[in-house]
Amino acid sequence: MDSSAPNSFAPPPPGLNYIEAIRPSVTMLMIGSVWSAVLVPLLCVLFFFSTKDLRRKPIFILNVCSILLGIAMGLLNGVKAILTPLVPQPESNFITFASLVVAIPIFVESILVLRLMAVYPWKTTPLATHLAIFTPLFLLKIARVTNAIVFIVQYKSLAQGVNNPIASGQKSWRTEPGQKIEWFLQVVDNSVTSGLFLLRLQGGKKLAGMSGRVQSGSKLSSYSRRLKGLFWISVSNFVFPVFLSLCQLIFIFRDPDYLKGTYIFLTNDYVEIVGVLLATVWQAGTHWADDNSAPRSTVSSLPTVRFRSAATSREQTGANSIASMPTRVDDASEIAMDKIYPQRSEEKMAISWPGKNSASAKAI
Repeated sequence: MDSSAPNSFAPPPPGLNYIEAIRPSVTMLMIGSVWSAVLVPLLCVLFFFSTKDLRRKPIFILNVCSILLGIAMGLLNGVKAILTPLVPQPESNFITFASLVVAIPIFVESILVLRLMAVYPWKTTPLATHLAIFTPLFLLKIARVTNAIVFIVQYKSLAQGVNNPIASGQKSWRTEPGQKIEWFLQVVDNSVTSGLFLLRLQGGKKLAGMSGRVQSGSKLSSYSRRLKGLFWISVSNFVFPVFLSLCQLIFIFRDPDYLKGTYIFLTNDYVEIVGVLLATVWQAGTHWADDNSAPRSTVSSLPTVRFRSAATSREQTGANSIASMPTRVDDASEIAMDKIYPQRSEEKMAISWPGKNSASAKAI
């Protein structure tokens, strides 16, 4: 082997320079395309399991809007950068993309507040408790919206005259505090919301344990299934975004690379959208299963009853009227009928001992 070979490789041919031009956007393009592809079948599943009543509710409409925003963010993520990598992107493109990236978490977490309001309903929750829960969350949302508006205005001023979104993003990563403030508020917001949700879930488990002594097995198992569903809702909607938000804070303080933090930020946006969507799909699927299984469960839960002619029961009296009424198999119903119709017990006595009451025996 020739020892005089250079330590550095020769530059690639001019045609391969496109790879270097699109390399920073490839990872973001993969994140946006994969997650956007996941949202499409989930949207179809949501419409399949939803009912007319559910489609009129605000949480369903907001879920559909969040899915459309996620798909739009995936389309703006890097399509033009891949199709025309050497053409400078207009300023409006990456300002719109940055606005979506910042606004989607606030919008999706507002849906989580609606879900939390369903766990703490207005009618059954005391007013003081309701205000203590939702006033801090409302103030956090106002602070996050204000910070997002300030960040977009500052980002727009940084992007003026710069046709590279990565360069403008790296500059804002180093100099602007808006991202740090937003992610810190996001951690606080998600932590408070998840804590309140899990606290309510723990109270539901205690209630299920106390009521399990008197409830039937079917009712208790149905309540347990709903508690498990609420647990997975809390994990997907609250816990995962908290962990990813902590990762964002670690990257923005420890790593100067703008792209790594942006990858986690994009992933967190889509995780929140998918988590809220899965919770709504689970709720819609539960209602759909209940509606489809309700006729079968109602029929199977009816007691065994033998009916006789209803027309003759209105005309006859005495023993014939009693004989024409429904005859239940269980002993509790027999005792109840004896209390309502005292003559029925006397007639039964006559049947058992005809010698003691021959007149009643002849009447029967």
